[in-house]
Amino acid sequence: MPSKRIAGRCLRTTMLSGVAAAAVAPITSAVAQEGAVADDNIVVTGTRIQRADLESPSPITTVTSEQLVLTNTVNTEQFLNTLPQVIPAFDSTSNNPGDGTATVDLRGLGVERTLVLVDGTRFVGSAATGVVDLNNIPAALVERVDVVTGGASALYGSDAVSGVVNFILKDDFEGVQLDISNELSAAGWDGNVFQAALTAGGNFADGRGNAVVSLSYTNREALFQGEREFSRDTLRDNGTDEFLLAGSGSVLGGQFISLARTDNGTETDADDEQAGFLNAGGTPFYPCTPPGGGQTCTNNVTFNGAPGGRRLIAPQDEYNYAPVNYLQIPQERYSIYAGASYEINDHMEFYGRGLFASTVVDAQLAPTPAGGALILNLDNPNIPDDFLQTLIATYDFVGVDADGNNISDVQDRDGDGEVDDILVSFGRRMTETGARNDLRDTNSFQIMGGLRGDINENWSYDVFAQFGRTSISRIQTGNLSFSALQEGVLDGSVNLFGVDSISPEAADAISRTGAVITNIEQIQMVAAVNGLVEGVQSPFANSPLGVALGVEYREEFSDVIPDSVLGPDVRGFNATLPVSGRYDVYELFGEVQMPIIQDAPFAYEVSLNGAYRYSDYSIANVGSTHTFAVGGDWSPSEGYRFRAQFQRAVRAPNVAELFQPFSNGFPGAADPCSSGNGLFDELTDGNAANGEVAEATLRANCTANGVPAGQVGQAFQLSAQIESLFGGNPNLSEETADTLTIGLVAQPSFLEGLTLQIDYYDISIEDAIEFIPLQAILDGCYQQGDPFSCSFFDGSRDPNGLGARGARDPITGEIGAPFFSLQPEFNTGALEARGIDFQIQYAFDADQVGLPATAGSFTMQYYGNYTLKNDFQASPNLDPIECAGQFGATCGEPIPEYSHTSQFNWLYGPLTTSLRWRYIGSVEEDGTGGVGDLSDSIGSRNYVDVTLAYNVNDNLDLTLGVQNINDADVPLLGDQVSEQANTFPATYETLGRQVFIGASLRF
Repeated sequence: MPSKRIAGRCLRTTMLSGVAAAAVAPITSAVAQEGAVADDNIVVTGTRIQRADLESPSPITTVTSEQLVLTNTVNTEQFLNTLPQVIPAFDSTSNNPGDGTATVDLRGLGVERTLVLVDGTRFVGSAATGVVDLNNIPAALVERVDVVTGGASALYGSDAVSGVVNFILKDDFEGVQLDISNELSAAGWDGNVFQAALTAGGNFADGRGNAVVSLSYTNREALFQGEREFSRDTLRDNGTDEFLLAGSGSVLGGQFISLARTDNGTETDADDEQAGFLNAGGTPFYPCTPPGGGQTCTNNVTFNGAPGGRRLIAPQDEYNYAPVNYLQIPQERYSIYAGASYEINDHMEFYGRGLFASTVVDAQLAPTPAGGALILNLDNPNIPDDFLQTLIATYDFVGVDADGNNISDVQDRDGDGEVDDILVSFGRRMTETGARNDLRDTNSFQIMGGLRGDINENWSYDVFAQFGRTSISRIQTGNLSFSALQEGVLDGSVNLFGVDSISPEAADAISRTGAVITNIEQIQMVAAVNGLVEGVQSPFANSPLGVALGVEYREEFSDVIPDSVLGPDVRGFNATLPVSGRYDVYELFGEVQMPIIQDAPFAYEVSLNGAYRYSDYSIANVGSTHTFAVGGDWSPSEGYRFRAQFQRAVRAPNVAELFQPFSNGFPGAADPCSSGNGLFDELTDGNAANGEVAEATLRANCTANGVPAGQVGQAFQLSAQIESLFGGNPNLSEETADTLTIGLVAQPSFLEGLTLQIDYYDISIEDAIEFIPLQAILDGCYQQGDPFSCSFFDGSRDPNGLGARGARDPITGEIGAPFFSLQPEFNTGALEARGIDFQIQYAFDADQVGLPATAGSFTMQYYGNYTLKNDFQASPNLDPIECAGQFGATCGEPIPEYSHTSQFNWLYGPLTTSLRWRYIGSVEEDGTGGVGDLSDSIGSRNYVDVTLAYNVNDNLDLTLGVQNINDADVPLLGDQVSEQANTFPATYETLGRQVFIGASLRF
């Protein structure tokens, strides 16, 4: 299935290097907060130049380990998703869509455009896309997280289009520390999350060396959608004053649509094809009496042969698939980290680290919705008699007897000696084979080692190599073999007619357990020098030119090996096909930082900076690429700094984008040619002229591109998900991004401890490698008549209006399959984002604001974002789609125009009281889902978190907190535009009020 990124193409830094948010102590100096200090030189994320007075040219946001503790961050994406620069991607709620991973998406540009580093070096990915699973970087090991937004390809290479997230792990640790925490949802005292970590370290060899080892364990319990009122039913917004209970047309007892007559599946003729459809409404069959609920229907088997064959069923006839889906996916994780450094001599230090993580997560979906074209033999003993008579009358196979009565016996009408068979399209929920489970067992490790040191007092070097490998084993149960199902229907062993009508033996015979083994490997080798060129210095400056130079080699390998079960014959999880590919890249990079004026009136410091990277890829259509960055800083006086940076970034296609075979996926979308999704109602309800013109245009485009005229405007779309085929494209080239940032940092001397920052950003990506959203393709073709969008279809659909490219699935050969489009990756996308980031940090003692000195001290942090523009252009022939302040079938995850996270801490003796306020602005539906008033907007949401941390003594800290203490309600949406659980659970809190307690014990 396409990733969650495909659901939307929307975009959403900003911190002066050296000014970070301290959570449990007043903000200290820039140097102390910036990073590690070695020989008076600062290691700064966002630049490779090391110098005591250097500040990063790019905006940076820093998250400290104290902040992670105060918010009980078990998985780092929890905290990152609260930052206004981040649009939530896969996390602990991502069941469907989802693959058990946790990812980060800066600016909403896509997880594949956010580069994840660990201690400044790349981390091995967890999929053929190369995207890093943050589950493999436990929060207990993290000292701080630096978030650099804006392109950084010149510094770090491909993938750093939207920015970099750099996890700095604990090192130089002395002592033993045990950290334990436990969190529960107060809504049901469920959803338990437990974490424990043990860290030990110390110096050796008279302080020349240090070693640290950390072990951690995480256990997160499952929580089902059926355990919360807002998510226990599938909701649909059809423009009424309340949500309709909805779901899937693949119901418990089965529903059937007439197609055509065959002779044992071997012959068809035009006469029989034309006879395949009734002229009357459907005939309900069997009362619905499901055991234990799970279905909200009145009739559970319906046969409908109306013109076009569409079953005309009420919402209460659909299967409610929601309750058995996870609202919080379970997780169990073990990890171990070891790091060491040893000073060999005054000019050489060895350093190395190893990280291993074993993570098991599960996804659970409702039982398989089997469906498609099915051959029924009319002498099948399982077909109930009254249903058999309906079938015989529908297909007009027999005549009448001498008294004028219909002949009820199944006959060999054409005299070929074979009993007549018929072809129907059916949909049935296969509860007998059980729920679908996708168990993902990931083992990931990375080892690295290097040498670094000073060449002389001005120059230093760093040489390292690292190897990473991720092995993923996925076991998928609850699938079934369609060919085995067909065979069982023909021989009578599989009874499709009725609830729980399939015997355990038959269920075992058609069930299939599939497995997928994925191996990802990464090699990186870097050699770099940096220092000061004393012979090159401005006559108006005190510091010479700073330079960093280096070479890099990187190799990426991905191998996805599914077993034969998960081929085209499988029903349940999407078909999985083999993917294997490898590429490497050789690179040269350089960076300069040149002070122009220092310590002059109105020019406390003026400096220029630049970076360049040359890359030579083994990918045929990429070859050589060039990235660069240029910028400057002006400080008119101490404490005030203006900065500007322009960056050209590139991203080469990854293994999946190049080599992924076509497989099916089920994105949410609304067919503009079908009613029942609100679009035709919107046209009808519009003003007379515009409404009639729009409807006439829509009808003409639908008819011209394969929809039967009689079906246009009819409710023929089967569900809120539409099957499409997605695959890679070996002809892809690189994508290009231009990023401009302009900012101001103020640290006024008259208010000590205050830092104000404001940054404007403008990001534009051309030739973006994209799966174009299905909704954008549908709207472009049928509403706007765009030839490029229509090229994804071949201008034909089956007589039901369901499928495209004829009525036969090109992979399965199945007749009547409702798949719509064949979608490879393209270099046709364009994305643009503009906005303003704000940061305020203030640390002060009580007596600074007129309070008694005994009242303690305070710290405040505020991170805000205002989105000015957020566009996605699906096709060069179409106008851009504006997604700022939008959500929906095209824009995907909500992109509020304004959002912020702010935190206020009061430090009173051994007690720290923390109050965090998260605000998400209101958003509107993007207009492509055709929904009613209930789902056309989401109001703003406020979340308030409170934490108390108490330092009992030098050896023990205790923490007690409540997340979402105000218990903000969950925004409800119809299934046409929601992601899952009738909402966007990664953006909005779905577990209600959550309570946690933690302890840290030091020895």
